[in-house]
Amino acid sequence: MASIMGNFTNICYSLSLRHQLYQCYLNLATEDLPEEKLEVGQSINVIVPQRQFYYETEWILSTETHAKVSWAKEEGVTYQIGACVIVDKKDDIVFGKINNIFVVQHQVLLDVQLLTVEFHQHINSYIASDSTTFSVFVWAQELLDHHCCCSTLAVTVKA
Repeated sequence: MASIMGNFTNICYSLSLRHQLYQCYLNLATEDLPEEKLEVGQSINVIVPQRQFYYETEWILSTETHAKVSWAKEEGVTYQIGACVIVDKKDDIVFGKINNIFVVQHQVLLDVQLLTVEFHQHINSYIASDSTTFSVFVWAQELLDHHCCCSTLAVTVKA
């Protein structure tokens, strides 16, 4: 619903109409919506590979099939394959690149490849490179920072 609300000749009418439309919007926005919304992309049913889990998730070690999705959006945060996330912070920040995304009992389980981190003082930022092949499972709720990091690729230019 879009309309021009700039009636300056009758300001009382404009303000009352704006107030009514705002109240309608608030009423529609709070109607029986589920608290935890989960949106996913295309999915296939697979068996989650058994690996050493990063957090205590022993109950997932089973032969049940789970949904492997191309992307997942949970609580407004979109997780995509290839995105960089902050997994943990011990001495340095632990970054990870998302390899696979699984949905297990309406929760997002990320298969994350850990990245080698180096702090670059000249540009005052972290440089994460995928030199390791070690990957772990991490719940999206257990991430240190729920938002995906901005990552750029280094491109070599021929002179």
